[in-house]
Amino acid sequence: MNKTLIGIALFSLATPYAVGWQQNFLHVPSNGSTASATAPALNVTDANASGVIKVTIPQVKGWRVIASYCSGSGSMAEEGNYRYWIRLPQTNTWQKHSSGLSYYLSNLSWTLAGTNNNNNQVYVGPNYYAKQSPSGCHSVGTVWGLGSAVLPLDRSMSLTVAVSRATAYPGSYNLNIPFAWAYEENKGSGGNSTGYLQFGNAMKPYMNSYINIPVSITSKCNIKNQVINLSHGNMTPEESINNVTPPYNYQLTCDYDASVSVSLIGSAPVSGKTENYTKCGNGGSCELKYNDTEYKGKFKLNAGAAKTFSITSTFHPNDIRNPVEGSFQGSAILRVLVD
Repeated sequence: MNKTLIGIALFSLATPYAVGWQQNFLHVPSNGSTASATAPALNVTDANASGVIKVTIPQVKGWRVIASYCSGSGSMAEEGNYRYWIRLPQTNTWQKHSSGLSYYLSNLSWTLAGTNNNNNQVYVGPNYYAKQSPSGCHSVGTVWGLGSAVLPLDRSMSLTVAVSRATAYPGSYNLNIPFAWAYEENKGSGGNSTGYLQFGNAMKPYMNSYINIPVSITSKCNIKNQVINLSHGNMTPEESINNVTPPYNYQLTCDYDASVSVSLIGSAPVSGKTENYTKCGNGGSCELKYNDTEYKGKFKLNAGAAKTFSITSTFHPNDIRNPVEGSFQGSAILRVLVD
């Protein structure tokens, strides 16, 4: 039997395979446009106060690249994701503002990005997905425009801001909180891009948008004595000259540090005299003072500390040569203003 051996050759013909490509860019407005933020006025009294802030990203036509990552090459359109980024001071921790206020940012409606550390607190908005062909690799500084196109992205974000009462001194403030925002394009056919890891640091120089919050800090204060009675008693004509009543003490305490203004105001003003004089009958006037020498002033009061004021009245006869016999009454107001 004859055997015929036939050789079989196996061939493999490799067709060209497109190498994966990736393009990841972060942009800021080429014209320096800032984002707007609406914030309620916060009135802070005996406890922390908080409000909800809404940040709105403007529609922008021109962009400048501030971070760029490119790898591989290709020509086919691939699906990519597009979204906004925002960079804020650290959230979920108390921050000290230059005004002296302490504030706390929380409850952000966007997602915390994966690039955060102690220096970068960045969040990303919802993704929009669409196919795009690869463009040239835009280097940092490249400026380009959208033309008539509009980015179909969610442009609004909300967050909560709280202001601490414990560390605040009474007064009116403008709490301005800086933030940066940017637009990301990420497209390609390769694996996951690592270009976004640099985005948080890239946004740091662009913290030129602000959340402006009017803040009013007041303290709750308590006056221990609501009615003050002063008596000159029985006086002879000689004793009536510059007669001073025994002091009447009142106490003022505040729950938090406070700036307090105190003034004594006569109910029946005396012509030519300061406001702390009041008519006392037909024969003279009474001069109201606290702590022997003052009738008005402004001072700081520490939380929980009591301040005592000694109120006195000094009687001044209209004419020491012709004293008026009989009893008299006078009245005045102690005005306490708490900032």
